[in-house]
Amino acid sequence: MNYYLKIQQMRMPRLTFSIHISSQANSLLILPLVVQPLVENAVLHGIEPQAEDGIIHIVTEYVGSYMHLIVDDNGLGLSTEAITALTSTLDKSVEKEHGYGLWNVYQRMRLHFGEDAGLDFSLSPLGGLRAVLKWPLPAKSWSCGLLWYGEWWRYQ
Repeated sequence: MNYYLKIQQMRMPRLTFSIHISSQANSLLILPLVVQPLVENAVLHGIEPQAEDGIIHIVTEYVGSYMHLIVDDNGLGLSTEAITALTSTLDKSVEKEHGYGLWNVYQRMRLHFGEDAGLDFSLSPLGGLRAVLKWPLPAKSWSCGLLWYGEWWRYQ
């Protein structure tokens, strides 16, 4: 994500970002290409259309037995009704007018981590949109088995 955001900064110098991955979360495995669509949406739909400086914060949090990866932005955001509508599209068949990126992220998270995993949206404390990837923390033996099959990468 760091390189992607640096490229976006070259296009849009008014963009600033921070990435804070806890040391515990840094050793966890995450599916490839599930964070990038969230950050890309924050840049393209939240920050780019506005004239003000853009901020993106990416952080991880342990919440009980779950890991949350949070992408916050200070972009245009969505109304509560629009957030509800967006969230409701994730469980349905993909539709052209809503795109494939978020739907794909949500479906892949649930496929690999189970029904308790997913993607949530809310208003960001920065003023834009908050996207939260959440998944249950796996047992070490389960995680190592998936790594052995080469289906995962470590988030850095």
